[in-house]
Amino acid sequence: MASSLLQFFLGSVRLVTRGGRGYWAWLSFLGILMLIGLHGYRQQTAVGLIATNMRDQVSWGFYIGNFTFLVGVAAAAVLLVIPAYVYQWKPIKEVALLGELLAISAIVMCLLFVLADMGRPDRLWEIIPFIGSLNVPRSILAWDTLVLNTYLLLNFVIVTHLLYKGFFREEYKKTIVVPLVLFSIPAAISIHTVTAFVYNGLVARPFWNASILAPRFIASAFCSGPAILLVLFQILRRATRFHISDEAIWKVAELMAFLLFLVPSTRKHPFTLNLGCLLIYSGVYIEKGMGLVIPGMTPDTLGEIYEYTPTRVEVEVAAGIFAVGFLVFTLLVKVAVPIVMGEFGIDDLRRERQAEARAH
Repeated sequence: MASSLLQFFLGSVRLVTRGGRGYWAWLSFLGILMLIGLHGYRQQTAVGLIATNMRDQVSWGFYIGNFTFLVGVAAAAVLLVIPAYVYQWKPIKEVALLGELLAISAIVMCLLFVLADMGRPDRLWEIIPFIGSLNVPRSILAWDTLVLNTYLLLNFVIVTHLLYKGFFREEYKKTIVVPLVLFSIPAAISIHTVTAFVYNGLVARPFWNASILAPRFIASAFCSGPAILLVLFQILRRATRFHISDEAIWKVAELMAFLLFLVPSTRKHPFTLNLGCLLIYSGVYIEKGMGLVIPGMTPDTLGEIYEYTPTRVEVEVAAGIFAVGFLVFTLLVKVAVPIVMGEFGIDDLRRERQAEARAH
């Protein structure tokens, strides 16, 4: 088993270290953004959160706004999982793996934004169960930590098992995958529901004291995440040989219940499809990210108005975190696509090793 995992790992490394100029230019761009993010984070850790514009009046800002939006993006994988594994709809099942890859990337970004908002990285150990002071079950924040990490682990195990079996040209074990996939459905709902409960629990913030906040989060998640997936589907279809049928794209658009997508002619036209995705993404990002978090803290509990705008440090850190998320997704896709398409597996790895041995 250990040798098989090592072979799978080595094969994955070979895949991510290959690519054309466009691939390496994209990785270089992400690397530059991550360096910018590290520069901003170094400044923040040197002087503390005073480097940001967050204060006692507005203690959640750009970081938590992005976190709130990305939790919804992660939960959107459910929109592919349900028709793929519950209704066994083949066109969606072929691309459901991409939704799980996006979920992994989004949760990684979520956790990094929480880490940035904590101010001091040495406090990270406090949220580790049985080691820190994770106050389960009384703390809603503790529950949020648990459901986010559980959802990340679920998707990671599912993706790893599917790719591992595909690498060795074997059928995946339904006794493992199907229960985990079905469990990921309530897990995806819970990550955004518990996030809403965190806001509801702040009794001094009347803007968030609404019972509709949790279903509002879920509804927006089923729009923002698929909007990103629809764009990614089209990019991957052009950049790789991975087959993504038009029916899968149109069905995802139809499930989003956006007015522009309810009309078949506009749902199936590339211009209006991408325009709708752009409008959904930007609208939900503004409304659920910045438009929910910052106004919820204004005025503060004493009635004071504090005008908050992100500083350069916050923007740099956020750019670096988004670059990490895009890097994770890029590398996962780089491994997943050849394996799923049957273009790379254990036999290919052995042939390449033999060719290298003969060359030396």
